[in-house]
Amino acid sequence: MPESIRDENTGVTLHINDDGSINIGNESGQVSSVNPLPVDATINVGTVSIGNVGIKDGNSGIIADVENIGSYNALLVKEINDYQKTPYHVYSSSSIAAGATLTVSSYTVSTANQFVWKGVLLSADELCEFYVTIDGTRKGVWRNSGSERGKQLIFAEAIIVTAGALVEVKAKNLSNKTKTFHATIQGYERVS
Repeated sequence: MPESIRDENTGVTLHINDDGSINIGNESGQVSSVNPLPVDATINVGTVSIGNVGIKDGNSGIIADVENIGSYNALLVKEINDYQKTPYHVYSSSSIAAGATLTVSSYTVSTANQFVWKGVLLSADELCEFYVTIDGTRKGVWRNSGSERGKQLIFAEAIIVTAGALVEVKAKNLSNKTKTFHATIQGYERVS
């Protein structure tokens, strides 16, 4: 014979069936994930141990964790990856003959580091095309126009360049005379 329990505060009746299942009220149906049992409870607990705690980013691992210092627990921010960054803004200029293509600015990533390439600053007095390359592979191109002789290009997503790789900005002089071209590689190195 099923048992029934009625909550006098809410007026809800629970029916405990012979098979152990619970029904709410007379017509609500069996308790399930789609028909949950409403519960209002206060839970009192003492100290809860949750084990190791840390904050991670998606790419580089733990960037902060809780460590015991004497009798205190402290949140310590690790000095890793982006937090150990060394900014680099490599400026250079080159005089380039008409129709020629030359490297204007270059940078070789240090051993055991990565270079986070954020963008480039480019300028020229004449029509030209600028190319950004990593180890000779073209990653992008920008062609200046009559009114737009300089441009700062901030990449939508930074390009992560591996240790030892060569980052270059090249320019092709599209004018009919030798001119000077300028480029600044913008980014920072971080520990791999």
